[in-house]
Amino acid sequence: MNLVREGQKLNLIFNKGDKTVEITCVVASVEFDRLIVELPKSFMRYIEFLGTGCEVSVRVFSTAGILAFNSIIINGGLEDYFSIEYDSNAVRMEPYTESPSVEEILELIIKDKSGKVYPAKTIEIGTKGLKFVCENKLELETIYDFTLLTNEEFGNIEFTGLINSFDQVFPEEYVMSYTKISGADRQNILRFIYSVG
Repeated sequence: MNLVREGQKLNLIFNKGDKTVEITCVVASVEFDRLIVELPKSFMRYIEFLGTGCEVSVRVFSTAGILAFNSIIINGGLEDYFSIEYDSNAVRMEPYTESPSVEEILELIIKDKSGKVYPAKTIEIGTKGLKFVCENKLELETIYDFTLLTNEEFGNIEFTGLINSFDQVFPEEYVMSYTKISGADRQNILRFIYSVG
């Protein structure tokens, strides 16, 4: 999965003395281990901070949120093209304030405290919770264990969640919010949203 795509805007962030500078660029190409970046025309005033080997922080703006990572400049501003190191495994995803979500049908396994299992299917997957269909009656304001079955890349994502509401017209449709989820699994949900959104 490509978290970063050609044509996306990104910001390079670096220190110039005691000031932090942020310049907006465009991703020209995504290579296996690097991003080729189009610098703005004004970059020459920062050329001493954009040389090969210099460290920069990077923020890429996507529909799912902000991708953030630290990088090293591979090809500096005076070379034929400008490139920075890129390792998709080191990318942190930071959602925008409006919680990103995607309408996607996936298998969902729900388990109550006694261990009873309820099969379900998602309707919408978000960074704050899920909307799903379950033919079994679930109790409102009750915490359940959930396993979301995604794909080979993201595997099974496990979390606990609180049943917040059900649809008055379609009572088998529920809305839940995450109450306990690991940072890695939250990142995987955000990455999954981005991959299918």
